[in-house]
Amino acid sequence: MKEELINKAYEIAKERYAAVGVDTEKVMETMQNFHLSLHCWQADDVTGFEVQAGSLTGGIQATGNYPGKARNIDELRADILKAASYIPGTHRLNLHEIYGDFQGKVVDRDEVEPEHFKSWIEWGKENNMKLDFNSTSFSHPKSGDLSLSNPDEGIRNFWIEHTKRCRAVAEEMGKAQGDPCIMNLWVHDGSKDITVNRMKYRALLKDSLDQIFATEYKNMKDCIESKVFGIGLESYTVGSNDFYIGYGAKNNKMITLDTGHFHPTESVADKVSSLLLYVPELMLHVSRPVRWDSDHVTIMDDPTMDLFSEIVRCNALDRVHYGLDYFDASINRIGAYVIGSRAAQKCMVRALLEPIAKLREYEANGQGFQRLALLEEEKALPWNAVWDMFCLKNTMEIIIGLIIIAIGSFCQSSSYVPIKKVKEWSWESFWLLQGVFAWLVFPLLGALLGIPQGSSLFDLWGTGGAPMSIFYGILWGVGGLTFGLSMRYLGVALGQSIALGTCAGFGTLFPAIFAGTNLFEGNGLILLLGVCITLSGIAIIGYAGSLRAKNMSEEEKRAAVKDFALTKGLLVALLAGVMSACFALGLDAGTPIKEAALAGGVEGLYAGLPVIFLVTLGGFLTNAVYCLQQNIANKTMSDYAKSNVWGNNLIFCALAGVLWYMQFFGLEMGKSFLTGSPVLLAFSWCILMALNVTFSNVWGILLKEWKGVSTRTITVLITGLVVLIFSLVFPNLF
Repeated sequence: MKEELINKAYEIAKERYAAVGVDTEKVMETMQNFHLSLHCWQADDVTGFEVQAGSLTGGIQATGNYPGKARNIDELRADILKAASYIPGTHRLNLHEIYGDFQGKVVDRDEVEPEHFKSWIEWGKENNMKLDFNSTSFSHPKSGDLSLSNPDEGIRNFWIEHTKRCRAVAEEMGKAQGDPCIMNLWVHDGSKDITVNRMKYRALLKDSLDQIFATEYKNMKDCIESKVFGIGLESYTVGSNDFYIGYGAKNNKMITLDTGHFHPTESVADKVSSLLLYVPELMLHVSRPVRWDSDHVTIMDDPTMDLFSEIVRCNALDRVHYGLDYFDASINRIGAYVIGSRAAQKCMVRALLEPIAKLREYEANGQGFQRLALLEEEKALPWNAVWDMFCLKNTMEIIIGLIIIAIGSFCQSSSYVPIKKVKEWSWESFWLLQGVFAWLVFPLLGALLGIPQGSSLFDLWGTGGAPMSIFYGILWGVGGLTFGLSMRYLGVALGQSIALGTCAGFGTLFPAIFAGTNLFEGNGLILLLGVCITLSGIAIIGYAGSLRAKNMSEEEKRAAVKDFALTKGLLVALLAGVMSACFALGLDAGTPIKEAALAGGVEGLYAGLPVIFLVTLGGFLTNAVYCLQQNIANKTMSDYAKSNVWGNNLIFCALAGVLWYMQFFGLEMGKSFLTGSPVLLAFSWCILMALNVTFSNVWGILLKEWKGVSTRTITVLITGLVVLIFSLVFPNLF
């Protein structure tokens, strides 16, 4: 739909809703904080990654055999990211224990450890997707009809240990992401036929829960889920709705309401107001039962709309967590994710747009006719125009983020132009002074914007990750140092293209390697191929440089680039690119600091700036040592005593410094607008490098560094740039 039509329709909708007392702008602002917990099991029909995995049990059944089922962890993650790219806003991911990264090893369920979900935690951070968790009692040789309520102490203790370990995993997830992980407990326990031991099994379940919940955690929240019945266990369910409501109310536990776990004529919406009087929070598993718990894809049906309306009417938006729980194998699985997620979002938009203040006024005044009339007329108001605008704004957020990154990139590519105005100073002298501004002064000023109220930079740095950020900064400093030398020997265009191209490739690869990604399958293979394409682009650009050198006289070389040296320049630029990629690792190491800033109320625009200062501080140390050593060796300390050029050089070094720093200031600001697209967020580093390459060559042309070369040379250069830029978007094609 054209943006112009969306804007026109929205303006009309805005006016019509204002007439009944509804602020549509406030509704869209609220929707940005509406985060669904996407269920990982839709992508592979509840199969998981256990080596010894068996067929589905516990009354769970996935019907259909549509092509495209995820077969491994990389395919599952790729499917989730693809689905998320079509769902406006930012969302969470809900994992079952059987989806651990077991690395092909047999890990029984009473042996699971947080380390089996370490790669998931890293993946969640990389893709701005917080994690929730579930224990898994079904599809195991010891599942049977009873797990936590089994009279066999060996089996019951097995499942108690499993669930305890799952809570420990959830605690580590919550701690790592700086936000509580919601840990859901559901067991299938029940009986096919009539039982005469209802009390016995429920007493055993209660005792098991007491043991499981004995350990208190700070970074996870427990929720407990009931069910009416399961296939093969139709006559009796141990963990019934009554059982869990009683247990939750007594023990202050969150209750999970799965919309498929009640009788078909039972209203789940009606339970919200009752439960919220006695339990702290609710967890929703939104599904679509067709005659039974069939787990059809969620749509905008009456039960779902009633449920979300009741949450809004109860003023309980901050006391309810929203998860999806369906698995349809009969249609495109990614499409199922998108349809169900967007349907839930639309239901919430409808609920938020209800003119509740006017409706309550009518009800308080006994105006039943007016209340019913408005409820009916409200159904015909243009809610879909508000939904379209919400989707458009999320798309525009991405565009704004990319524009901000592009502005920062242009500044960085322009930062070497002022250096040409520095007078009578050696390279090491002006490089050190511009570094004071680029790596100390301006990053420190930026870091001050990321301090929570009532806190300090030292408080933030104490949350973890600071030493490693500085260490990677020192390594990056080597890259920054040689980066400057690559400009010296190759010029702005060729030097930046090779150095930044290498940096983009390895900056993508390094975090994946450190996260334990397998580079020979799935997303790891895509990343590896992307790096290979990057290196191909670099080789082509290097070839363009050699053609340029052959076609130029020594005088022309010196006129374009004073210290032009192709072989030395290529080696220096490659080293600069590899070491410069450590900047990305430094930012990753400082994630706890950024999360602490966000938790303290700092806007996402500025939360990462304290980490940038740590990385640039490390880089400054490396460069300062080298430059001062060169001052001594070359006897250029006297540069600093040339008072006649100090004013000029100070201004242009400061200008170069602030322009250089703007690339990372813009990157952090831009990333805060990309949270709605995990794929773009993960590749934001590559986007920055690609833009740097593009703008550096624009400056190279403007500065006449390629003046006089043949058409063939320009063609080769452009081909190399195209290949290089393609390598940066290549991973997004999958």
